[in-house]
Amino acid sequence: MLMLLFALTDICHFLIFQKLIQILLLFDFRDRPNQFRRQYPGSGGPPPGRDFPPR
Repeated sequence: MLMLLFALTDICHFLIFQKLIQILLLFDFRDRPNQFRRQYPGSGGPPPGRDFPPR
């Protein structure tokens, strides 16, 4: 029973974390969409495993 509770809270935290990241990314893209298009043509974002370019 306790393990189930832990699993549920874990999933909830994960989903909340994902939503936060999505919101942050949205603000990031709205801030500077042209820079991303110039640096990574056709991808709409940085390649996986790479850090975001500095502002």
